[in-house]
Amino acid sequence: MLAALALAAPLAAQRVLNGRVVKAGRGAPGVRVQLHRVTRDTRGQIDSTVSAAGGRFSIPLPPDDPAAGFTVFFATAIADGVRYFGPAVHPEDPAAQYAITVYDTTSSAALADSVRVSRRDVFLAPNMDGSMEVGEIVRLRNPSARTLVAEPKPLLSIALPPGSDAFEAGEGDRADSAKVTFGGMVRMGDKAWFTQPLIPGDREFFFRYKLPANVKRMPVALGRPTDTLFVYVREPAPDVKARGLGSGAPYSVQGENFTRYLATGLRAGAAPALDWRGPQPPPVDPRWLALGIAGAILAGGAVYAARRGRTAG
Repeated sequence: MLAALALAAPLAAQRVLNGRVVKAGRGAPGVRVQLHRVTRDTRGQIDSTVSAAGGRFSIPLPPDDPAAGFTVFFATAIADGVRYFGPAVHPEDPAAQYAITVYDTTSSAALADSVRVSRRDVFLAPNMDGSMEVGEIVRLRNPSARTLVAEPKPLLSIALPPGSDAFEAGEGDRADSAKVTFGGMVRMGDKAWFTQPLIPGDREFFFRYKLPANVKRMPVALGRPTDTLFVYVREPAPDVKARGLGSGAPYSVQGENFTRYLATGLRAGAAPALDWRGPQPPPVDPRWLALGIAGAILAGGAVYAARRGRTAG
């Protein structure tokens, strides 16, 4: 009897994630749903199911493991080859009324043309040899109710500064950073192309590159309308002159000092730019500093939303 009670107690305490896959306001049956777990040391898929009538699904959550430390669960739904993310669920959160929204897809060039940049943050850190490390966070807005897919080829791109090299899109996986995409870009010629689907609403992309020492000018134009543009230049820096970006103002975060420039309501053909002389060596090597402080700046402005965009399934 004691053994039976010992076995029954954990079963009774086990929680179940009860949710629904929704498409166009209605339940979507027959959609593959996967449960993921992220802990301090591990991450990955731990279970899966298929949505039933009305789009409903149930997946048991593993028992709490205090030794794992930080733990968060989230579910994804794969519809038409696109992975959509549901919100994060912590061990103490309710596990009912969970919802994942999926959308129809399109490869419409007209929709691609309508995508705008709702926010762009550019971080420049001068190197001791006169080169510049540049990190960018670009937030694209899909104004439609359909997911834009890059098939059979990418449809969206942004211009990269002439002379830039060492282009690299970020990598990683964060369940608690909504709509922040690591990777999903490839350089072809003088443009960076977005290779992952763009779901309705906003989605952010991280990437970085380097401007060699012989490059002393950086056009800050994307070729599409931009609602808000921030440019951060780490101090001490070469003598910088900005065009179309205002006069600049001091800005500090995590003990680092910057000059921050701001422009709003930029048209597709706008051409703000930075020119500088140099080098003026900083006291420490700032390699990749631009992206190192980007999260702190954006988190302070409440940039990250409550759920993350999808990654290619």
